[in-house]
Amino acid sequence: MQQALLMRCLAYPDQPLYMGQWWAMLEGALDGDRFSAAWQAAVDRHTALRSGFHWDLKDHPFQVVHRQTPLNVSVLDWTDRGAWRPRLDEFLANDRALPFDIRKPPLMRIALLRLTPTRHILVWTRHHLTVDGWSLGIILNDVFALYRAALEGRQPGLPPAPTYRRYVDWEKSCDPEAGRRYWRALLADEAQNEERATAARRASTTDTASPVIKAHRTDLPATLAKALDELARCTHVTVNTLVQGAWALVQARLHDSDTVLFGAVEALRPAAIDSESHAGLVGIQIQIQPVLAKVDERPLDAWLRALQAQAAAARDAGPVGMDDLRSLLALAPDALPFDSLVGFQNYPLDEAGALAGSGLTLLETGDVTLPDMPLNLMVERQAGGLVLHLMVDERHIDASGARLRLNMLAHTLASLPDQAQTAVRDIEALPAGIMQAQLEGDGETPALSASTVIDAILGYATQRPDAPAVVHGTEQISYARLLAQAHVIAARLSAVGIGRGDRVGIHLERSPLGIAAILGTLLGGASYVPLDMDAPTERKRYMATQANLAAVIAIGTLDFADAAAIDVSELHDFAAPATPQATPAMTAQRPQVSDEAYVIFTSGSTGRPKGVSVTHGNLAYHVAARLAAYPDRPNRRLLLTFPLIFDGSVTGIFGTLATGGTLVLPRAVEANDPDRLAALIRREGVTQTIMIPSQWSLLISAGEPTDFATLQLAVVAGEACPRDLVERHGARLPTVALSNEYGPTETTVWASWEICRPGDDGPVSIGRAIPGMRCYVVDSRGRLCPPEVPGELWIAGPAVARGYVGQPELTAERFVANPFSNDKTYETAYRSGDRVTRGRDGKLRFEGRTDEQVKISGYRIELPEIEACLCEMPGIDEAIVLAQRSGQATPQLAAHVAGAQLPSREAILRHLQHLLPDYMVPQHVMLHDQLPRTPTGKVDKRNLPEVQRQQAATVAPQGELECSIASVWQAVLSCPGIGRHDNFFSIGGRSLDAMQMVSRLRRDLKLAVELIDLFEAPRLADFAARLAGRDADEGPGLRKRTRTRVNLTPGAAQ
Repeated sequence: MQQALLMRCLAYPDQPLYMGQWWAMLEGALDGDRFSAAWQAAVDRHTALRSGFHWDLKDHPFQVVHRQTPLNVSVLDWTDRGAWRPRLDEFLANDRALPFDIRKPPLMRIALLRLTPTRHILVWTRHHLTVDGWSLGIILNDVFALYRAALEGRQPGLPPAPTYRRYVDWEKSCDPEAGRRYWRALLADEAQNEERATAARRASTTDTASPVIKAHRTDLPATLAKALDELARCTHVTVNTLVQGAWALVQARLHDSDTVLFGAVEALRPAAIDSESHAGLVGIQIQIQPVLAKVDERPLDAWLRALQAQAAAARDAGPVGMDDLRSLLALAPDALPFDSLVGFQNYPLDEAGALAGSGLTLLETGDVTLPDMPLNLMVERQAGGLVLHLMVDERHIDASGARLRLNMLAHTLASLPDQAQTAVRDIEALPAGIMQAQLEGDGETPALSASTVIDAILGYATQRPDAPAVVHGTEQISYARLLAQAHVIAARLSAVGIGRGDRVGIHLERSPLGIAAILGTLLGGASYVPLDMDAPTERKRYMATQANLAAVIAIGTLDFADAAAIDVSELHDFAAPATPQATPAMTAQRPQVSDEAYVIFTSGSTGRPKGVSVTHGNLAYHVAARLAAYPDRPNRRLLLTFPLIFDGSVTGIFGTLATGGTLVLPRAVEANDPDRLAALIRREGVTQTIMIPSQWSLLISAGEPTDFATLQLAVVAGEACPRDLVERHGARLPTVALSNEYGPTETTVWASWEICRPGDDGPVSIGRAIPGMRCYVVDSRGRLCPPEVPGELWIAGPAVARGYVGQPELTAERFVANPFSNDKTYETAYRSGDRVTRGRDGKLRFEGRTDEQVKISGYRIELPEIEACLCEMPGIDEAIVLAQRSGQATPQLAAHVAGAQLPSREAILRHLQHLLPDYMVPQHVMLHDQLPRTPTGKVDKRNLPEVQRQQAATVAPQGELECSIASVWQAVLSCPGIGRHDNFFSIGGRSLDAMQMVSRLRRDLKLAVELIDLFEAPRLADFAARLAGRDADEGPGLRKRTRTRVNLTPGAAQ
């Protein structure tokens, strides 16, 4: 053990590792000179205290015992310093920040702080290389025996102290391989624990910052200590084993794992050495013994006996070093094999007895250790009870986290005496009060209306028929005109027998006609299913079949569905004479709140997209919740940039029209252009926007503050909101509220929200549940997680959708009975698959996924769906798809494929483009003979190569313009080598990158450039040639181009 500590100290000489501080307040007359001499005499007695450690004189580290070594004793006068406790805390912190030079003994120092002539504070700072816990009592007994003898003018009469070499020789006689063999067998399964490996990397031993150690304490009453003693007696285990078992249950609950691994500090006091001398042996004689606990179905008493038997077997097998543990767990050399140590103080430390006869009385004492672990628990007996000391490194665990662990440990220990026959996996380590706090609601549920959003829209059309409903370019379409066109479409659907219970595909752009088609479908009682116009035909055919579409509203003919085609080519003109209103038959078809309103397809893990069925009741609640969340109605004029296939469009369309607002739709030339969008906001007096954070970031960079003068609220959703965006938004638009909304399609667009404010620290939270909804953080066993502990987000309330179309098994898996509420409103909970934590402030923070779903540019992408499509191709035996950043802010999809006869990259991409939408086609395809494997046979994703960005141009750019444009491409794409024949999209560019690049070319190079220029000339040389002949003073034009679509984001799609 000493060698392991020494190697760590040598590796990080500037860190105060393994230092301990014992302090005591002493009352009584104290002779400072004799007291200092007693401490020096104690150092002279024990070889361990006169030892230094060298590594630069031989080919291996070694210990040198000096004949004499002076002890540093500092005496400070604090008689006029006021309150002693804050000053002591400051002194202790400063003192322990000073590491020892381990070559120069003694590795300890003494400070005597004088408060009054008869009251002193003794501070003893020592290094664990030479002093362990057992040695504390031996040294204190020696010091005060020497001090008493000096006061009385006599010899102390202490027996000779044994040399530390006796222990070193005994330790060398042990078989080091025996311990390794024992733990190799026991830890075989743990070597494949990826979650443990990740946690170990986070708690790396190579952190160069100094530990920030804080001590926390909880006292358990004597009655509980007595009950634990009785439980230990009845189950034939020690109280130490009870403590270890309780800590295992706490750790299992916090880590959501049935297997936990931590360290136990054990004293090694060889009986042969202690029996040969009446004096105790001073020096480090401890080992860190791993404790591997499996929380299972065994009753508590049997489980505790097994835990103690395992400890005895490990002790008999012999010690195992930390380096050995890292190797056995397949961890990196700088990783910690566990994050906590547990020690039960059973060594003889009688502080009051040591002081007897010295004229001094002990008033108060404390002990702090600078550990090498984030958590160090020490349990000792005091006054008949038990005291739990938890020392935490606040770089890893804050004060609230420490108190939570102590509360859980105290609760668990208190519950054990009555649960001897209870299965350990059923023992709840989380106190009921903490659990109840995780169930608190987030506001009253808005009144649920019996009417639908269509009823509300019709009401506004009746009350204010001439009010603007939709603005699109120079068109301003009133509610009356919009509803008139919607009724025409409803009549056409009715004419072919389509009504309540049917589904209608919407194969139209985001446009006034697209909005009218949606409303017309709902007016006729059917539900609408938006279809991506640019998706591959095969994908659209699958969705049409899966949804069992009765009709598709489109322009022109269709080649992907057998459903009735409703051609609305001639309905583009909203200025035509008014058309007939609803017929009695259509009115009878009006939907009810229990009817389906729409189906939106998202990526599916089975290799095919899945359709989410949302009811009119869900949709009506969605609108009501938005009114409750934003009562001042900032959506009076809302800019909708989301495409119809993206569920954010639901918020824009119905949240606006069902409350009498105006929907502002960008034209195709505006939708992808931050400069034009900013101008549109200014021109139309937009009061609210809603888009993905990356698009909003581009927009506020492109626009001037005056462009946003009418804006009240900017909503960002669909992907994580960066902290930098909040700060930039606050600085640029301080009067505009920024709301970060979160929610899956399965909860009708949103489930939580957070008004973001600049100046906060850390990642932006996703806030609290929207009014009337409930958000639960749940572990893998369906239990509520403690605060700050990650788990899966379950969502319940009126917005939870009906389920997945045609997939009852998947619906049953994700939409489950809510175990946390008996209220019918919350009877169903949706398991989101999102991994979150709930902070102590009640806010939720997104931590990732429990599965292999990712979000890129606002799109939900199930990586297994892409993998399934890849494996359909002959020659590909297996495939793994990862979202890799490779230096970019936006992740890119990288496909790793293996097989004996692999197709070319080009063939693989053509195959995927035939099956998947552009946003799901990987930017990178890497070919392998075989994919790397873990020892258990799984694909080792951690060892798949990173995407290699192009480092040098194949053919360098030519001329000033090409070079200038190439430098902008490099900055936007984080790609160092741009060649003149490189295709912007082939080297990783996405539509948001294109928007940013065009905006920078206009701003920095003063070029007249359009997005369509890039889409039609994506190669650098062609792109530069296209711009070369253009007048530099020419503003952004409105030149008509052939319709081209390349990887558009949801916020920018046409």
